[in-house]
Amino acid sequence: MSGISMGGMGTGLDIYGMANQLATIQVQPKANQLAKQEAEIDSEIAALNELSDSLNSFYNTLNKYTDPTIFGSVHVQMQEDDESTVGISVDENAMPNTYELGVQELAARHKIELFNVSAVDEVDEDGNVITEAGAIPAELAGEYTLTIDGEAITVNIEEGDAIGDVATLINDHPDNPGMTAGVISDGETSYLTLTSDDTGKASEITVERDGGQYEPIELQAAQDAEFTIDGIKMTSDTNKVEDVIPGVTFDLKSTTEEKEPVRFEIQPDTSAMSSSVDTIVESFNDVLKLLDELGSSTIDDSGTVIRGPLANDSMVNGLRSELRSILQTPFDEPFPNLASIGVMTDRDGYLEVDSEMLDAALEEDPKAVTAMFKELADEWKDVATQYIGRPEEEVDEEGEEPSDYIPPDDDEYIPADGLISERVDNLERDLRGIEDEWATVETRYENIYQRYLNEFIAMDLAVSQIQNSMYAL
Repeated sequence: MSGISMGGMGTGLDIYGMANQLATIQVQPKANQLAKQEAEIDSEIAALNELSDSLNSFYNTLNKYTDPTIFGSVHVQMQEDDESTVGISVDENAMPNTYELGVQELAARHKIELFNVSAVDEVDEDGNVITEAGAIPAELAGEYTLTIDGEAITVNIEEGDAIGDVATLINDHPDNPGMTAGVISDGETSYLTLTSDDTGKASEITVERDGGQYEPIELQAAQDAEFTIDGIKMTSDTNKVEDVIPGVTFDLKSTTEEKEPVRFEIQPDTSAMSSSVDTIVESFNDVLKLLDELGSSTIDDSGTVIRGPLANDSMVNGLRSELRSILQTPFDEPFPNLASIGVMTDRDGYLEVDSEMLDAALEEDPKAVTAMFKELADEWKDVATQYIGRPEEEVDEEGEEPSDYIPPDDDEYIPADGLISERVDNLERDLRGIEDEWATVETRYENIYQRYLNEFIAMDLAVSQIQNSMYAL
């Protein structure tokens, strides 16, 4: 709105300021109303975005800390020196127990030398090149059939082909059954080797040449892993062994000495579990505290009521009720409810943990406690996604995704938008409507201002003419 101030030539009055003042008085009530509405909507949007961020963080905390590998239902206890022999990982299906692992053979890939050629040029007495280095001589040319576990390819190798081109031909073959060709040279001889992509005896490479048997040089035999668990003999075509013990995965790295097996124990990791429970409880309380902060009204020292941006809001009240009602979920024995493991509600409605009761429950039945929090987390996540839609990835202070971030299950359909984003969209639409109303107020102000200014200018001009007439007399 105009802020020009200038005295009239006839009256000496600030006719521009007077026009501005009168126009402002007439539009001020509507301007005040729009400014108030705008401030309230901005405050509400900011509060909703803060709530959405809190729920997003809550979801990601639940998703992370109820993952069996992080919640810590069990862990492996073994000698540090034995970690060079075998890596052992466990999931929620692993049962506490003590085992002995002996490794007699590691699974190995089959490696053969198909043939070798000269790595130097062959020249005649005059120094002319007869055969280039790496070229296939006539005696090695032919049709080679390479087979792994019943799947075969046939490659035609001609006299004069470069050994490197032959390797590329095999590697790029669309029906390659699972082998990699390579060239090794000692400066005098170049060797064409074939290595199976997979370990185990089933990955053995067989060769035929021109329809008949061909015996390549074996550099490394195909081998299954051979090992014992508590003296029971077992084999595996890979060094990653799963399902021998439910919930346990072995990564075999080296063999063990006879009668010197690796001893390991699967134990309940109660310390990690207790820490996970504390983290989940803290995150739940953070959401409730924010809901209370945004949705409450307080009275300051002067007796003025200060309303939160979402005071008495039905969405806030509904969300709080849904989150708290899940705390009443009944469970099977031995722990029928959260209170039975030491997780209780205080007088303000927040959760608190009795560490002694929780530790006792974890010692008694860690899997039951794990199952309880997994069930609670699933219900809380369902509630959170109703309000925020598909959760966003967590990022650290540098904007990078944490290395231990666990994304939502891709098989679980979660709509992109939730109740909060839909409400924010509506509020932003209201803001755009207010912007239109501001434009109307501005237009009305300019019209009123111009009308008064025209009247004051006419008045000032009349006064000036009268004064000029008087001076002429």
